[in-house]
Amino acid sequence: AVAITGIGFNTPLGQCTVQTYTSVRAGLNRFSAWSIAGGDQGGDDGAAIVSAIKGKPKGTWGEQAANLTTEALQEALFDAGLYEPQDLHQVFGRSAISAHLALPYEDRIDIDKESWAEFIENAKSHCVVALHSKDVNILPYGHAAGLMAVDQALGKLRLGEADVCVVIGVDSLLADEYIQWLASENKLKTDFQPSGLIPAEGAAVLILEREADAVKRQ
Repeated sequence: AVAITGIGFNTPLGQCTVQTYTSVRAGLNRFSAWSIAGGDQGGDDGAAIVSAIKGKPKGTWGEQAANLTTEALQEALFDAGLYEPQDLHQVFGRSAISAHLALPYEDRIDIDKESWAEFIENAKSHCVVALHSKDVNILPYGHAAGLMAVDQALGKLRLGEADVCVVIGVDSLLADEYIQWLASENKLKTDFQPSGLIPAEGAAVLILEREADAVKRQ
């Protein structure tokens, strides 16, 4: 049996798990309108309905993904009582952490190759924040990636290849070129099209452990 011992969220509804759940229960949302053509709202191109965390994101997809992930990962590790990787030495005699990143397809229209490569390199070297793990698994498979990452982590735990697995899901759909592409394909919810995708951004992190180990750690 496997237990979830830590959760971390960074979403338009809250920068931590408690804020996010409180907003959901209160029926809140964080929708705003952006010009489909980019820049300020207005003009003849219409306005896209989006859900952003802190206004318009700055930087490349990779920079935005790293920013979104860091806070959620720190919260999840703190939630699990794993403040430092060396904490695991006291329980298991080793720091066997496995990281599994659920990501969008790398050839998506708004993700440039240089930004993607830099994010992957940083993820494999220190997994956004310093996990000191050499076992970093990248799953760039869009919507399916989250379930694939959890399944992969469960396998690591059951085979004894890791004592703690960190599952990270992150994405940002708020690049102007992606919003424009969605609009051109009639897939975007706008002020004149009532149905369609609402582009958003966010990160979610789960800490998974074998249930017996979690009980032992109290």
